[in-house]
Amino acid sequence: MSQASMSHQCDEVAAMAYEAWQYRDPALVLERQQEQERRRVERGREWRAEQADIKMKSLFGGAVANEPLFSSAHAAIVYALNYSHQHYDRPLMNRLAGGPAPLGKGLSGIDGAAQAGMIRGLIGQLSDHECALLVAYCSPKQVPIPGNHGDKIVVENKAVRVQRWSMNPEYQHAVHEVANSRTIQILTASDFTTKRGIRVACVARCFGDKINLQDAAEACNVSYPTMKRMHRGVRDYLLGTNGADGQSATLGAIQQAMNRAEGLFRESGVID
Repeated sequence: MSQASMSHQCDEVAAMAYEAWQYRDPALVLERQQEQERRRVERGREWRAEQADIKMKSLFGGAVANEPLFSSAHAAIVYALNYSHQHYDRPLMNRLAGGPAPLGKGLSGIDGAAQAGMIRGLIGQLSDHECALLVAYCSPKQVPIPGNHGDKIVVENKAVRVQRWSMNPEYQHAVHEVANSRTIQILTASDFTTKRGIRVACVARCFGDKINLQDAAEACNVSYPTMKRMHRGVRDYLLGTNGADGQSATLGAIQQAMNRAEGLFRESGVID
């Protein structure tokens, strides 16, 4: 008998034995069917996605996901808006090769990037006006220019390049968004018109920019008292009042937006 014929007979015998086993012990049949179903599920898309999510959470410090990361909404927003400008980390492949991030709050590497992105996503759930208020209030006004373009200075007998800075476009955009809001336009209106330069000057000064109201009034062709009155209205709206002269204190628009963000962050476990 040839080897091919013997192999064919062995296959037939194995098939007959499997068929006899299948109908002999229902418990074994059920066990085998469950095992086959388990393997099918493991090869499915949902199972692979779940396993990938578990691995990503381990990289991002998922073991302590329930631990609050920040003490306040302000601290969280400042961290998220400053992260990309001040953080210099090792290459991505080196971080992945290093294994999971250490336990703890760990605000560095891909763990820190994920947390900054999560906070930005939460801010994005607010209205456009509230988002602009918080970005203008918490973001850095200047950011470093990439590369070594600065002049050299000598520090401890070593030549060191001085970092050059430029205006932060994210901050500038937020200030203009606030300045273009309907409330600011009403507060800076004169003879039913409002000038963009006046709005931007008043808003930027409230956010800490060093703007001389006298110079701004001359540039916008309005009187200094008028400029002061408009700025006072914008300041009281954005920053609130302390209740002086027997008047009741008011909560500024910035603090109201911060309170809303604080509620979102607390629900998400970002803050205590």
